Amino acid sequence: MLSTTLQSLVRDGLATRRVESTVPPAVHYGLTELGYMPQSAVRSGPPTRRTSWSPKC
Repeated sequence: MLSTTLQSLVRDGLATRRVESTVPPAVHYGLTELGYMPQSAVRSGPPTRRTSWSPKC
């Protein structure tokens, strides 16, 4: 499950993946500039049902 999520983040441009050729192999993940953006700046389209009916604080 974790590897699938990480692959999706890399595919979507939200994370980077770096592999070191050591024994054992080391893999490092990091956020891209897009990954550091607030969710509201990344989200596009109409609001979800949850945000459209939730009360405002």
